[in-house]
Amino acid sequence: MRKLKTIAVTIFVVLVLIAGGIGGYLWYSTKQQVDQIVTMAKPFAEISYGGIEVSPAGSVGVNKLKIMPNFVNDSVAIGAIRLNAPNILALLNVRRQLGNGQLPETLSLSLDRLEIPLDGGLLGTHSKKDAQRTPFDDLDALGCGSINSLGGTEWQEMGYHNFVTDMKIGYRLNPARNALEFQMDSNTRDWATLNMDIGFAISAPASSMIELATSLTPKLAKLNVAIHDDGFNQRRNKYCAAKAGKAVDAYIAD
Repeated sequence: MRKLKTIAVTIFVVLVLIAGGIGGYLWYSTKQQVDQIVTMAKPFAEISYGGIEVSPAGSVGVNKLKIMPNFVNDSVAIGAIRLNAPNILALLNVRRQLGNGQLPETLSLSLDRLEIPLDGGLLGTHSKKDAQRTPFDDLDALGCGSINSLGGTEWQEMGYHNFVTDMKIGYRLNPARNALEFQMDSNTRDWATLNMDIGFAISAPASSMIELATSLTPKLAKLNVAIHDDGFNQRRNKYCAAKAGKAVDAYIAD
């Protein structure tokens, strides 16, 4: 009995050491890559971050990112960017697979609390110049009084001060159905939620990017899209009705 306990404890310690070693390697290699990207981006933007986080569940991420483009007076804040795999061993294998031109079976990227202010230069509160506008811009504010298009200034008047978004984008190879499936889930606070699931047919199972490029056909195998309004329509209707000098119900009826 004592020998059995000793063996069990030994196996547990070995597994912990292996997991710790994998986690340490992923932390160090990710930090090297992130620091390299920060250096390469210096001519275009200043990037800072809080730290690297590795999860035993199979994700590695960068926390508290701040991006300040050099070409515009603005900044973008991201709570965390994470690369997600089914488990930590699959995550360890991702770099080797991509380096060899192989395609991981499942992979996703998630952004937590992507925040863009409306008073900066990226989204901008200034109206477009006539030379930059197209006839399609008018559709943005159809029936909205004297407003020709909706932009940063109009969104601020609706009560928005910044865009705060959570997003996850990923793919999965489905050999049983010979399909490549893309999923995207996005939620912009007080604006809208988008869920998208798209599948493309592949003529044969693909294990590399080259095989995928040659086997992917334009045949759509699956398309599911759901958009849920989380407050934008109500704010827009109220704002545009006031600009048009009408009651909300009359504006909607028109």
